Amino acid sequence: MPVKGATPLRDGVTITVAEGQYLRCYFSDGIIEEERNVINTLRVSDVSHSYDRRTTAMDNISLSVQRGEMVCVMGPSGCGKSTLLKTLAGQLRPEYGRVELNSVSLYDNLSD
Repeated sequence: MPVKGATPLRDGVTITVAEGQYLRCYFSDGIIEEERNVINTLRVSDVSHSYDRRTTAMDNISLSVQRGEMVCVMGPSGCGKSTLLKTLAGQLRPEYGRVELNSVSLYDNLSD
């Protein structure tokens, strides 16, 4: 809520500090918690994508990554690394499969 001057805050109110960063205030318990829009789980299920219907860039890719895990995407030139990363970043809608961030689909359900 925008604050101008003195504004009484209710228990459980959320204050926006910056984009994607919030404070939730539980005054009755003496607690102020920081909340951020963070990805706890990334799940990729049977994701496929082709260019020009002839060049397959990804074929049934599935993986799951939890917060704190590190992943390295390796492979020869043209094997689909950039296509996968663009798909995970929301820049390229795959033809098939599902990409979920915190159990929420990044894209609508796609045909299998």
